[in-house]
Order: sequence, then C-alpha cells, then structure tokens
Amino acid sequence: MGRVLAAWLAIGLGLGAAPASAQPSTLPFPPPPPAHAARLARDLLAGLAPALEGLDGAARVVFAVQVESDAPSAGRAETWLADTVEAAWRAGGWPLTRAPADGAEATHRLEVLVRVQAPSHVEAEARLRALPTSFWESLRMPEGAVLGTSTAEVPLNLELRTLFGLGRRTVRFERLRLVALAGLPDALSTAPLLDLALVTPEGAGDQRVVALQPDRLLVLRWAHGGLALEATVALAAAPSEARVRQPFGRLVVTTRPDGREAVLAASSDRAAPELYDLTLGPEPAAVALATLPPAWPLYASGVDRWLVAPWPAGVDVLGGPSREMALVDGRAAFREVGDLEPAYDLRTYPLFAATSPAWDPHFAVAHPGGDVAVWGANAPEERFVLDGAGTVSVASDLDQDGRPELLVSSSAVTGPDRLSFFELTDASEGAALRWSRPVPDPVTAALCGDLDGDGYAELLVATWSPERAGLWVVAPNER
Repeated sequence: MGRVLAAWLAIGLGLGAAPASAQPSTLPFPPPPPAHAARLARDLLAGLAPALEGLDGAARVVFAVQVESDAPSAGRAETWLADTVEAAWRAGGWPLTRAPADGAEATHRLEVLVRVQAPSHVEAEARLRALPTSFWESLRMPEGAVLGTSTAEVPLNLELRTLFGLGRRTVRFERLRLVALAGLPDALSTAPLLDLALVTPEGAGDQRVVALQPDRLLVLRWAHGGLALEATVALAAAPSEARVRQPFGRLVVTTRPDGREAVLAASSDRAAPELYDLTLGPEPAAVALATLPPAWPLYASGVDRWLVAPWPAGVDVLGGPSREMALVDGRAAFREVGDLEPAYDLRTYPLFAATSPAWDPHFAVAHPGGDVAVWGANAPEERFVLDGAGTVSVASDLDQDGRPELLVSSSAVTGPDRLSFFELTDASEGAALRWSRPVPDPVTAALCGDLDGDGYAELLVATWSPERAGLWVVAPNER
C-alpha cells in the first residue's frame, strides 16, 4: 500500500521540487489543501477497512505517527499528519482516543509511518494492531496449542520492536513461533535432553548449542530457520535403564585460564557422576576430568564466567572478578573480603543462576518438595512455592525492564506440568510470578539467547516424554 500512496502523499504533503531560493530550514511539509489532506487520509486508511469494521464501541484506539526524514521540521509534519489522520478516522465513524479516558488501557494502536526518501519519493503505511492488556498476559498459549508434540506453527505471538512516536522503547509479545528441531535422528530422540548451553567455538564466528543427554553431547547449529545436528560426542557407555528413568545432568560454560571458552558437563549417573571437558572444533571431543563423589553431579552454574564445582579431593573454585562463591562441607557460600556466609546444602538443592547486567548476581534453587528460593550476594533470601517439584533455568530480561526473569518448570502432583516466569523485582521483593502456563510434556531444560544472531533473544525449550525427546525454538515470528 505504501507505493500506491506515494503519489498522493507527494501531492498532499507538498513535496514538489523546492524553489531555488529556498533555505535549508524552510518547512518542507507545508499543510496541503484541505481536499488533498482528506483524500490522503482516506487512502491511507482504506486498506484497514476490514480490520476497522471489526471494532466495536468498547475499542479504545490510540495512534502514533512518525515521519522518517532528515528535515529539521519533521516533528511539525508529524503533528499535522496526526491531525489529518484523526479527522479522517473520525469521519469514518470509528472510535478513537489519543489518550484513553478513565485510565483505561488502549485496546488497539493505529500506527502510521511516512518515509521521505526524496522530495518526490514518499512512502507510507498504516497498521492497526491489537494491544495486549499487559506484557505478561500477552505471552499466552491459546487453547489447543501443544508444546513439544506438534511440528506446526502455533499462533503464539511474540514481537520485539521499537514503536515509533512513543519516545521510548516498548517491547511486547504478540506471536511465538515454535520450530521443531531439524535433523535430529530418531535414534537420538529416545533419551531426554538434560541441559542446554550456548557456546562460541574457538575460531568460529557463529555460536553452537550444546545439548546433554545421559550418554552423549549433541552439538547443534542454527541453519535455515532451525537447529541442525552438527556432531555427537560420546560420554560413556550406554546408560542404564535407571539413569533414563531418573535423568539428571548439568552443563556449565566458563572460561579457561588462557581466556578460551570451556564447557564442562556432568553425567547423570548418580552413583558415580563423571565430569567432562568438552572441546568444540572440527572434531568435537569430550575428555573425562574426574569422577565426582556419589550423588554429587555438577550442582553448579556459571555466573558471569564463574564456576563452582565439587571435586573429589575437595572443592575447586574459579572465582569471579570481585566476589567468589565456594562450597564448604557441601554448602554454598559467598566469600568476599574473607567473610563466609553459608547458604544452601547443594546435596539437596541443585544450584542455578540468574544475572542481569545492571544487577548483582542472583541465584535460585528448586527443592524437590516444590519450593524455590532466590537470593543474591547482597540481597536477602526470598521463597515462593510451586505445585510440585521444579527446575529453574536461566532466562534473560524478556520484557526489557532491567529485571531478569527465571524460567521455572514444575511437575504438578495432579494435572499437567507448567512453565512459569518469575521476575526478580528488587532486593526487597525477591521474585514475583509473572506468567504461568501448562505444558503437556515435562520440560527438562531451557536456554535463552540470540541463537541466530539477529539481535533478538530466542527461547530454546527441551521437552521429554517416554516416547520422544523434543527441542523447540520459541522465536520472534517477524524477522
């Protein structure tokens, strides 16, 4: 519709050739004759007629107008164009408000964008978008949407974009696209995916996803809109039936003393868990470093490149830049300036981590009894309860409000498993539930990161049932 409107806009906005005597500061957008302005606005809204007809009296529509131009008076053009569009909108009999009355939130947004590429080349587009009630309510799964058992695109909506005309960045979810893992052989789909990590191989410009299974590591890369299997790395002999029934394993990404990235993996054999060092490259390989004490799989996570790992001879700590965390007699502790503050017995509580660039490191643990505790190096402990046992995965700041969220998977005593986002609000409030939805298959691991390098964060979710493992990418639908 933009190119169709170019001629009308060029006339209506008065964008003909400027006189030779015109100064650079001369207003390039003089108000057009009223007839041209009305026709411009009618044409601009004509393509929205089907959507507009569906609005009812309860709709509250706000609109934003932006003129993309280097001209110093583009702001005046925005004001004029907003007035013109509003007049045409009201003439069509549709409800409109620039600022919803009574403090009510808008239900729709009319967006008008005008691009001035040259005095004689102007394009415009208008879009009408339904607005969610709130960010977290918009992150929704419709009835019938199945996570982990369908290869079809599910109409969950995720949109991350800067809305023009607001003067600030606004992020909202509109459509989530679930993409089945490409290229995973059936032989590798019968074992659960226990943990996920995002790494950058030495000498390679793109990232890889490492997935841990009970007896192997899978190296995956983003290709053609999905994840493709690149290599498999054997860890040990075929797992016993008990190990498959009660899976457990952990991946930790950290930094070697020489600055290179390292991936450590702990196998899921609780009787004698093995700690492996994974080397990525043309021929990925895993080297067994040590056998951990019984019931001591790698209860640790990397936080800003920190690593805490229980070793057979005691405890080995790779510290961060200013603060260390150590394991003392099986307990986690923060250590700063010689002070030691015990936290949790890691033989009972697996340790996970959540960080935000603007925050001190925060840690979270999920107890098999169903409660989750969150605390920070300089923040008090907060606890919230789940309906059943849970696991915690690190998630990024999805709504970009400066506060990180934890993605929690919980197994309910009755009913389906659930995925929940808990946001770390501040040091005094701890964590607050923001979003929770049932999922048909248990979630064994999750990873949040920019998998394809497009500047948007994707959510990678691993599910497992006795029949098949699933790996799904929750990605922005509009690229």
